[in-house]
Amino acid sequence: MDASDLDPSAALPALWQDAWNHHDARALADLVAPEVDFVTVAGVWLQGQDEFLRHHRQLHDTQMRDSVWATAGALYRALGPGLRLAHVEWAITGDRDPDDRPRPPRRGHFTWVLQAGPRWRILAGQNTNLGAQAMHRLRVPTSP
Repeated sequence: MDASDLDPSAALPALWQDAWNHHDARALADLVAPEVDFVTVAGVWLQGQDEFLRHHRQLHDTQMRDSVWATAGALYRALGPGLRLAHVEWAITGDRDPDDRPRPPRRGHFTWVLQAGPRWRILAGQNTNLGAQAMHRLRVPTSP
């Protein structure tokens, strides 16, 4: 039994990882609410599922085309009926700078507000790269 057997919202990090590693921007967009507010690691504030989709299509056609995402772990907390807070830690390899130079592997932390509905979706998200001295609070993946 895994966490998603107990809480259906816990499946989202694995779904994110699968969509990311298949470079499927449509599948990523299906994980966010139509009215999503989403801030990328670069500080780009995306509003709405359509803007999210356009951004991620462009990103996965360029900088992220060879990237591999690994979810290190996730923690959840109920915020009220139909709402959850999720902290998701991740690692990524194979991405590129905007000038197409390879980037070194990175680690990061996602904060998601999840909303129930016919299925759980990301209502709001904030993504942050972890600095060299920052430690994962969850488990560290052995490889992405």
